[in-house]
Amino acid sequence: EVRALMEKAQALKRTPAEEHRHRIVVDAIEKYGEPARTALRHLRHQETVSITSYPMSGNSDFSSLPSGIDARSFGVILGQLVSVEVVKRTTEPATPQRSHSVFEIAPGLLAAMDEVLYAESKS
Repeated sequence: EVRALMEKAQALKRTPAEEHRHRIVVDAIEKYGEPARTALRHLRHQETVSITSYPMSGNSDFSSLPSGIDARSFGVILGQLVSVEVVKRTTEPATPQRSHSVFEIAPGLLAAMDEVLYAESKS
């Protein structure tokens, strides 16, 4: 109840556009849970994460991984966050030997991301 009141008070300080972006981030974390929060914090800290996949061997290389999440799960979470447009994926043209994607926080969501990931965790 206190958290809901604090959320309403904070929402009054946001413009409609800021509130919309804030809601996008909150909804994504509520939908995908704590692993999404961990992945987003990692991505926010790293700025980008690259994944190179080698289809013939089934292996993938990650530029970095958050602690507590294995590579496969992190890849799944990133894909889910791309689907709700919280994370942007840039993909190079794939070859039969490899594919390469770079993930970053979606443009325009950095301020909302900081508020949700860091400011709200202090309350």
